[in-house]
Amino acid sequence: MPDSAYVADERTSLTAILDEQRALVLWKLENIDETAASASPVPSNASLLGAVKHLAWIERDFFIGDVAGLDINASWQDRDPGGDWRIDPGDTVASVSHTYASAVAEADSLDSRRPLL
Repeated sequence: MPDSAYVADERTSLTAILDEQRALVLWKLENIDETAASASPVPSNASLLGAVKHLAWIERDFFIGDVAGLDINASWQDRDPGGDWRIDPGDTVASVSHTYASAVAEADSLDSRRPLL
């Protein structure tokens, strides 16, 4: 993170911290094959790809749903708790990375127009 983020105004600092963390998430998926990204070394069946899919949901739920107050159609959560972690047919490193990056871009575009609390 640039040193300027530590001495900047709140929005600039928060944005720099979020940008760094979000970039790290996508970096974890760079140069990893589908098998390794989907592997689950723990009893919960969690995987790196599932974690990034979950983080895409968090971006949408918190920043778009809670902060911006937009309807994100989260009704599936009641029917399928944990579905945001599951690797579905067709989920790939590229598709999940794209979903995450798109959720981040949407959240950023909405967040930049809102005042800090």
